[in-house]
Amino acid sequence: MKKQSLKKMPSFKTDTDAENFMTEDLSQYDLSDFTTVSFEFEQETTPINIPQHLFNALKIKAMAEGIPCSQYIKLVLKQAVAN
Repeated sequence: MKKQSLKKMPSFKTDTDAENFMTEDLSQYDLSDFTTVSFEFEQETTPINIPQHLFNALKIKAMAEGIPCSQYIKLVLKQAVAN
């Protein structure tokens, strides 16, 4: 069986070119020079004090929606300020 040579990864001049490339099958490209990159985004947060019974009610609603409580609170707040 003949060993298949892998293509060199192309360079892109625009984000659009790179996005269009993402539909390609990457198994045909040589990815051996790639390295792992980690990104950390710092989010500014604001602590709020709410009564425990209200927080417990929010946790129950979040569980019913199947999402983490903090994500549920953000969702509810976004909906409240959008109205």
